[in-house]
Amino acid sequence: MTELRAELVVPQGRQRRARGRALIACGWTFRIVGTLLGLIGIQRGRMAGTGQLVIHLGESPVVIPFWGRLLIALTLSAAGVLLFLVGRVLAGRGRQHIAHIIRSLTEIDGRPFVLYLRPFADDLAGARMPTHTPAASLGSLFRLSGRTQEESLREMFRDFGTMVAIGRPGEILPLPGALRAYLPVDDWQDTVRHLIARARLVVMGAGPGPGTIWELVEAVRTVQPAQLVLVVHHEADVYEQFRKAAAAEFAARLPRLRREKGPHWLPPALPDYPPIRHPERLTWDYVLKGVIYFEPGWKPRFLRFDPTALRRRTQSTMTKSVNRSLEQVLRYLRDAGPPSPNR
Repeated sequence: MTELRAELVVPQGRQRRARGRALIACGWTFRIVGTLLGLIGIQRGRMAGTGQLVIHLGESPVVIPFWGRLLIALTLSAAGVLLFLVGRVLAGRGRQHIAHIIRSLTEIDGRPFVLYLRPFADDLAGARMPTHTPAASLGSLFRLSGRTQEESLREMFRDFGTMVAIGRPGEILPLPGALRAYLPVDDWQDTVRHLIARARLVVMGAGPGPGTIWELVEAVRTVQPAQLVLVVHHEADVYEQFRKAAAAEFAARLPRLRREKGPHWLPPALPDYPPIRHPERLTWDYVLKGVIYFEPGWKPRFLRFDPTALRRRTQSTMTKSVNRSLEQVLRYLRDAGPPSPNR
């Protein structure tokens, strides 16, 4: 195959690696101190109704009443939560400063990679970190991951290669997660087409936008069904816009596609948005609503992550449920697609 020689835009960003490392160190310090304060506060709160808290002021001991013990516990817990959450933000900002930017596509030439395509508007969802579920205990908040959604996607598909994404034009700092390459605004389609053809796996955000719809058609035209995964961050109404726009684009390009693939070839018909099992119980939803993968013949399967399907909705049980469901998809992609780099 020919090498990737596309001209890349060098972003006029403000990355400062020393600042990034300092922010990460501060962030982890805040998280650790916040966790300790929060757990002490929780323990104090549990003990507020039992025993006594005595403070020695000079020679006169002062017994703290129940309301005082409770106030101390709440103050420690609140301070711990605040420090923990600020620490996550600081560490995430630091990772933006040290994130690698691809200066030339020859850096990934010959290396297996996962191509992450999405509407740039989805970067808002990709930058989000896991949130505390209403049903979970306060203590479980301190076990929340500091990874962003995009970093979680990168880890999810790490066995298939390095994750690469096209950076949003004009952004000052790259988001942590996929390696960013920046393309000219008016000359990007040939490079993306080449990247799609070279990728071990194409992961695409299922959101509306003419660029994303074009990329979807190109992916279906170029790769095998087990090399394409759609990730759904949106609610049903936005997904339906994406679905209708995709159907219209496939219909418009069908004559050309059939000249390439045969007179009876049919494009995939994206599935309906699956309803959740118990909508009356919905008080919280995942950032990643589900994934769509394709079986032979481009038969789509929509795996919806349903937070209402579990009887006991703790942070741990919900995470385990999603991981079990995803493992089935990843196993299919590994078995049905081209060999991964770790085989």
